[in-house]
Amino acid sequence: SGIAFVVWSSTPAQGVDSGKYKTKGKKVEVPEWTKFDSEESNMQNMIRLNFESARLTHPRCRLVVLTDTDTHCDRDIIAPDLPGPPVEIFRVSGLDNHEEMISRMKARSKFLSEERGDTDIVMLDTDMLVTASMTSVFHGDFDVAATWRHDVEMPINGGILFVPRGSVTKGKFFFEEMLAMTKSMSDSNKVRR
Repeated sequence: SGIAFVVWSSTPAQGVDSGKYKTKGKKVEVPEWTKFDSEESNMQNMIRLNFESARLTHPRCRLVVLTDTDTHCDRDIIAPDLPGPPVEIFRVSGLDNHEEMISRMKARSKFLSEERGDTDIVMLDTDMLVTASMTSVFHGDFDVAATWRHDVEMPINGGILFVPRGSVTKGKFFFEEMLAMTKSMSDSNKVRR
């Protein structure tokens, strides 16, 4: 199908699995999901399940892992046992694994800047499964589709986002704006993980 399913994966910062990590000299509690994500085998199994569900509902779709230059991604583990193009691993340099959300936005922006714009793009968290076709989502007229939260600190749910073919430049600008807003939150001592 003409859809690319894109997930983000990176190795958590050192010390994250200890229950706390430091940012700007302050100790911060680590969310429970970060502890689970710190296990490489957990992450790779989640990616494989995510990709298998995407291939079951969208045969021959593209499958892409966005990551930094240091994170280990084993194509033999994450590739689904279904026919289709090989899994793509898109590496971005200069990312900081202490700032997971910032790095994910930078990687998404970089990925979109290098896309040709001939594929609809679904950006998913690794812990999501695709249970039905998503092609009808792209029948609407939009540049980026997002789900909103009633949360002042995190109003956009980055767990699932849609960028239609032909709108990758606008999608790139969307992530650049999200990045700028997130960085400005750090000025008021918000955690940027």
